[in-house]
Amino acid sequence: MVGGDSGGRDCIERTHKAWPELKLMQTESECGMGDNSWQYAEYIFHLVNHYLTHGAIAYTYWNMVLAGTESTWGWHQNSLFSVDTEAKTFTRNPEYYVMRHYSHFIKPGARVLDVEGRFSSMASAYENPDGTLVVVVQNALDRELEFSFSDPDHAGRAFTATLAPRSFSTFTLD
Repeated sequence: MVGGDSGGRDCIERTHKAWPELKLMQTESECGMGDNSWQYAEYIFHLVNHYLTHGAIAYTYWNMVLAGTESTWGWHQNSLFSVDTEAKTFTRNPEYYVMRHYSHFIKPGARVLDVEGRFSSMASAYENPDGTLVVVVQNALDRELEFSFSDPDHAGRAFTATLAPRSFSTFTLD
């Protein structure tokens, strides 16, 4: 298991290469400061992408639900959902959508594929056990950006899409 501090982030690839037989998990996501902002969600996207493409088989988010932004031990932190206990409502926070891009489309047992080219630091690709291909990509720029993907092993699995500014996108291919 690899913790959520920068030490884990900095050593995941080296650890995976040294002991490829180990199943490494990122077990403690960085918690933010309770602002639940899109900017912090972009940072979490980068972390999830980094861990999964460098050897981790799982990424655990720290706070699923908080009433407001304060943890039970008094720290302001981000969460996937914020609950307003008085109004009896909840809000899906931006990091919920980050986690959904990965957890909804990538199935247990998926194989991480190499990604090369312009988006290699902002995209990842996975082959699910049923053979479907999942590509998760971020456009961190303030303008639309064209994204192209082609699977070198399957000529028919290629596409081009326009990514919205400051967005996360997931594409699935048979």
